[in-house]
Formats: sequence, C-alpha cells, structure tokens
Amino acid sequence: MKVPPIKELRKIVHKSKNDNRYIEFLRIFSIYFTKFFLYTPLSPNHVTIITFLIAIASSIFFSFGQYVYSIIASLLMMLAFIFDCVDGEVARYKKKGTIEGSYFDDISYYFVLIVPFIGLSFGSYKILQNNYIFLLGFLAIFSLLFSYFIILMRSHVFVEKILKRDKQEIKKKKKEKEEEILKENMKEAGFIIQKKSFFRKSYDLLVIIFQLHGIINILLFFSLIGYPYLGLFFYGILSPFFLMFNIYYQFKKGLDKYIQNTKEFLR
Repeated sequence: MKVPPIKELRKIVHKSKNDNRYIEFLRIFSIYFTKFFLYTPLSPNHVTIITFLIAIASSIFFSFGQYVYSIIASLLMMLAFIFDCVDGEVARYKKKGTIEGSYFDDISYYFVLIVPFIGLSFGSYKILQNNYIFLLGFLAIFSLLFSYFIILMRSHVFVEKILKRDKQEIKKKKKEKEEEILKENMKEAGFIIQKKSFFRKSYDLLVIIFQLHGIINILLFFSLIGYPYLGLFFYGILSPFFLMFNIYYQFKKGLDKYIQNTKEFLR
C-alpha cells in the first residue's frame, strides 16, 4: 500500500482538532506509528489488541516495585494511550471504522486505565510489605470502574430508554430542531458549559485527574521521584471521594435535566 507523507497523512486522519490537549500532544507521535501500521496488513482491531498487551506489560513492570521498572511502566501506559489514538487513525485512513471497532476501542481505554493498578499494588507491597496496600489497590480500581460505569450508563439510558422508544417521532422533526435540542441537552447534562460554577470547576478538575492522561502523568511523576507507591496511595484514597462526587453530580446535576429536556422534545 502506498502511504502518503506524514504531513498529508495528518490532514487525512486528523480532520479536526481534539478538545483534549493531551490527545493533541500524543497525536504528534501517534501519526508515525500509524504510518508504520499502514504498511502492514494489520486491521485497526489488531492495533487495539496491541494496546491491551502494552497495558499488561505496564502492569508487569509496575509489579517489580523498582525505580527503573516503574518509570518504564509509566511510559508504557503513555505508549498504550498513543496506540489508543493509532487504531482510530488507521481505521479512518483505511475507512474501516465500525461500531464494533469503536466499542472495542472504548474497552481498551478503560483496560489501560485500570490494569496497571493491579501491578502497582503488588509492586507497592514489595516495597512496603503491608497488606493494606491491596485494599488501596482495590479501592482505586473499584472506584474508577464504578465512576465511569455511572457516566456510561447515562448514555445507555438516553439511547435505549428515550431515543429508541420514540425514534419514529424523532425522524419527523427537522434536523435543525434536533441539533438545537441536542445541544441544549448536552449543555444541561454538563457536556457544554457556558458559565461554570465552583462545583462544576471542582468536578472538571477531578475528572482531569482521574482520566487516563491524568493518571499517567501522576504515576510517572511519583515514579520519577522514586516513590511509585505514592501513586497508589493517591488514587486509593481519592478515588472513593471521586466516586461519591461523581454519583452526586451525574444524578443531581446531569442526568435529571438531560432526560427532562429530552422528554420535552419528544412530546
């Protein structure tokens, strides 16, 4: 397959800028991996599988509990995040994007987010020799999983319980009206904010810390200063608070208004 130069390839697979600046930064590097994979017969899903393997490798390196290995583990997490960009870029260039592929890609994102904490728990135990380390690991993993489960369920409720139920009515509405209502829904649900309250600003800060790029940076920081187990302490202690904060925000500030506006639209 003839692959265009990097500059032209960027225009093809990066048609629009990502709102996440960290992802924009990673795209600087991901495009080179993308070009490499375009020379191979590997599909986007194959690239996603490689992402899974890199995350497992990161967890294994964290489990050694040593300075150099912890840094390597953190860098592998970053590499996995880069590959999370690569599979989408390969799919866009080869025009092989599918719903199944997007679903598989989302799973890999949360896999990279969670799995390294397993290795980090074992590595921290080797350093501190304290069984409570595994409790912190459990709290971090459970809280992160459940927090993102809550967010994903909001989309599930919207799609399955509202849009699917009234899809015939939605088809009758003009496209301009649909876009207007959808934008209003997203604004009320917290996706689009014009004037942010202190509560919302606090929530946004927490989300950044608990997103994959935030976790990578914090774990890398603690690894570089020689205390990787502090990353486990950080997330093991703060994750339950993030979970409670997330439950309150999603059900009191986001989901109710999101569904209410949609119901008004469907009447």
